[in-house]
Amino acid sequence: MDNKGLIFTLDSFLALIPIFIIIAAVANVSDSGLTYSSQQVRPIQDAQDALEIMTHSNGLESTVLQEITSALIESENSDGGIQKSGEIAGPYLNKTLGNSKYSLVEINQLNKTIASNGDMKNAKDISVGFKSCGDYIFKLCIWN
Repeated sequence: MDNKGLIFTLDSFLALIPIFIIIAAVANVSDSGLTYSSQQVRPIQDAQDALEIMTHSNGLESTVLQEITSALIESENSDGGIQKSGEIAGPYLNKTLGNSKYSLVEINQLNKTIASNGDMKNAKDISVGFKSCGDYIFKLCIWN
């Protein structure tokens, strides 16, 4: 009688092994059409995050966005002020964003590009952020 119970238990255990193998195989299968590499997925908040960083002083007297705004105010929105603002924003964005392309535009008073390092015409997956500073509203677009 003891052998019959042992054989029955062993038979039940062996029957469960293929079931566990099938479950493990199904759980590990991934559909390659639904997965993306990290280079293909861009967080939507990249541009907004970059603008938020531009509003923090990091121990300096003024923020990058305040310096850009001051340059525009001091020049009374002239082309020289836009160029000076671009000289402030460009190096900062190049350093902060690395290899990403960007376009920083003031959209409230000037509707002109302050700084840009690429052409957005053929860009895909553009991240856009907005930030106001004084009477100016800045739009930052980031893409690869």
